[in-house]
This record gives sequence, structure tokens and C-alpha cells, in this order.
Amino acid sequence: MDYTMTFKEYLETQDIRVMDNIDIKIKVKNKNLCEKDVFKHIEALADFHYKTMGFQDYLKGRLDNKIGRKVEEYKVSLKRLKRDLNNINKHEDLNSFEKRLMIEAPEYIGRANNIIRIIDNQFYINFIIRSMERKEVCLSNVWLNNIICDNKNIYVKDISDACYNLVEMDCVELIKKLRKKGYKDSCINVCKYFCSTENLGYENERFILAMASFPEEFMKICNKYRNKKKNWGIDKYMNRLDKAILEDGESLI
Repeated sequence: MDYTMTFKEYLETQDIRVMDNIDIKIKVKNKNLCEKDVFKHIEALADFHYKTMGFQDYLKGRLDNKIGRKVEEYKVSLKRLKRDLNNINKHEDLNSFEKRLMIEAPEYIGRANNIIRIIDNQFYINFIIRSMERKEVCLSNVWLNNIICDNKNIYVKDISDACYNLVEMDCVELIKKLRKKGYKDSCINVCKYFCSTENLGYENERFILAMASFPEEFMKICNKYRNKKKNWGIDKYMNRLDKAILEDGESLI
């Protein structure tokens, strides 16, 4: 392999065409996506993973290494939410958002604790070792309008978020996106098909479903409220909290 190649140049050698000017059409509305469409998309992602595995970026256009980063972010978010709840609990005069948080947060803290417990084990360490040894690359931007497979060629629109990571994380991102878009079929089946296509097993399924179930949107709105970076009123925070709860959905595990 020529180690002076950029990632984009390397993709060309693997029959992956990066065409940022193409318009990949989604022929069905998001809420009407059927399982067949999603499974076909998973096959394209799996092909991308297989063809990009082993890329080593020594000199030109280094890829970011995000192995383990999301799990650590989740741990930090959980720790901060617990601290926020303790601080709010000391206040005498709570606004409507804080009162709502005191009601909703304990359930989400319990859910997040359970997810971290499922994730943080020897299997996860083994996944990291496997990913590093195989030099797995994730596309990250996994929505249906970014990658398509046509015969032997793969066409990708945007590779700016491509990084070294566990291949499982692309499935996590896909499931999260599907849930946000109101996908009606089983996300558990999506996970199972992904693992089957990628030759992954039961513990990989559990990891993916746990990561996809972490209440990330709930944590984000709590972070925004804590940092006060947005010039939002209490009503706006309340609306965003409702939206976050809807997008996070029920736990898949």
C-alpha cells in the first residue's frame, strides 16, 4: 500500500467513489422507510467497512481516532446530570423546567446507569482491541442520502466525519437516526441484521442496543441548561425537553 495516499485516494483504489456533488435520492418518506430499504443500506455500510478496513494514514490526511470516545462522553454526561440534580435539589425556589427535571431525571439516570453497566465490561475491551487490530473505519454520516451501493461500486457523498472507530458505532448512529426520523419497524431487527452482515455476535448486539438506548438527547438539553449558552426562556427549554424525550424513545435493552 502507498502510505502517502489520502483517505479519499485510498477509497478510489477500493472501488469507493467520493462524489460530493451527487444527489442520492431517498425514494420514500422517512416515516415510511421499510425494513428492506434499511437492510439494503446496511449492506452498503458493511461493504464500506470491509473495503476500508486496514487503512493506515501515515503522512497525508490523517483520520481522527474516536475509539472509546462516545462511551466516555456518556459517562461524563451521566456524572454531570447527577451533580446537577443534587444542586437543584438544594434550591428552594425552582422554576418549571427544574421541577420537571426533578420528576424526569431519576428515570433517565437509572436508564443511563444500566446502559453503562451493560457496556463497560471485558467484551467492550475486546471490541476495542479488535477494532484497533483491524484498523476499522466508520463513515459516521450513515444516513441513506450519504452512501449507496451500485453493482460493485460504492458511492459516498461526504467522508468528512470518517474516523477510526468500532464498526458497531455506525449501526448505533443509524439506529439513533432512524428513531429520530420516526422509523416504524423494529430497530432490534436492524441491529440483528447489521451484526449478521458484519459477522458479529450476541455481545455486539447488546453493545449496539445499549449505546443506541442511552438518553443522549435528554443529556444534551440538560447540558444546555447548565451552561446557559443559549439565550432561551424556560418555555423553550421545556419544549426542547419534550422533544428530547420523544427522540430518545424507549430503551431497546
